[in-house]
Amino acid sequence: MLVEVFLKVLPLFLGILVGYLASYWPRFQENAEPAISAFVFYIALPALLFVVAAKADLGEGIPPAFPALIVAVTVGVSLVSFVPLWIISKRDLPNSIAATLSATYGNVSYLGIPVVLGILGTAGGLPAVIGQLVHNLIFLLGYPVLHELLFSQRADRAGRWKAITHTVYKAMVCSPLIWAIVLGIAVSTTKISVFAPLMEFTSMLAGAAAPGALFAIGLSLRGAVRVFRGGKLRLTPVWAAGVAKLILMPAATAAAALIFAPDIPHPWLITLIIMAGMPTSATAYVLSQTSGGDGRTVAAIILVTNFFGIVTLPIAAQLFT
Repeated sequence: MLVEVFLKVLPLFLGILVGYLASYWPRFQENAEPAISAFVFYIALPALLFVVAAKADLGEGIPPAFPALIVAVTVGVSLVSFVPLWIISKRDLPNSIAATLSATYGNVSYLGIPVVLGILGTAGGLPAVIGQLVHNLIFLLGYPVLHELLFSQRADRAGRWKAITHTVYKAMVCSPLIWAIVLGIAVSTTKISVFAPLMEFTSMLAGAAAPGALFAIGLSLRGAVRVFRGGKLRLTPVWAAGVAKLILMPAATAAAALIFAPDIPHPWLITLIIMAGMPTSATAYVLSQTSGGDGRTVAAIILVTNFFGIVTLPIAAQLFT
């Protein structure tokens, strides 16, 4: 299985490599990465999620242990990682929280879904959709809310809760990914027949999600490389967060599944572990920058986890499944 998973993961990381190399071409040095990322996030990835959810077999339902394990392991690893990262960061709370975010928030959408589908095929469709949804909700809801509670300068409690409510609204109601999943599940459960040309067009857009996302990831890594070359970066938090993300997260997920959900169906188990072992999401950099964390450290963690992920992902799949 190790070689099989490696061979299926390798083309995806080659897509990232192509994007990184293209970042040195002047045509891709201006606004290419934000534009491609916007296309993927608002158009291609929702199309992929809709198609996968619409074609998923919901007859057996979603194992309750699946989202529960994601939440429990993510929170547990975050708490375990925070203390050493807080000490390493010289008790700098914003930076240690940003590093903890990077140690647990994997690239479950742009990279995780293609990897799961590449390994499991159609059997991984529904687990991949639900897995990325739960992972993203934890961080796109939890991190901004936590930051508002810890660091908000608002004097009035009403203003603070208004900001929190707005964060929840943006993550739950305004996300194209959530609407795509909801519509796809509605089509699957009601057996509605979608107009054939429209479904074919949506599938065509869905086909652009993986290559577009991988290319965008590659373009974004150039900034992280500059961080390493620029010096003045403390590497201890980077390596500590990288170990937590690539090794501790999948190992803890496998252990929790073995203890608390030994009968979870195989595709859901594989998805749990693969999603847990994803390299750090580029969204972690955006979240850390907007909340006063050290963006350089987060960028370095993204680079390190993407570089070593091509090795750790197949090993995790081999050891823990």
